[in-house]
Amino acid sequence: MKQDAHVLRRLDELSQKARAVEGTKRDYGGFGSAVDAEKYEEWATSCLSLLQRVFGGDSPHYRNFTKVYYSGPRKLDTKSGDLKQ
Repeated sequence: MKQDAHVLRRLDELSQKARAVEGTKRDYGGFGSAVDAEKYEEWATSCLSLLQRVFGGDSPHYRNFTKVYYSGPRKLDTKSGDLKQ
């Protein structure tokens, strides 16, 4: 039970960080938009770490997040918590 509370707390922290990352979004006109790369990398690394600890490196959750993370431009929908390409 104690571990579940820790995981839930980390998920809440990561959700807050995702909103903070989204808050750094800047529009570059015809060139699109971008978020602060350092903050994004920190958030994504923390997500990967949590997914690996909770589900394992062979889990579909970890593999799918890794696949999306390394596949190019991304869009984070903080309302739903989805990471979209």
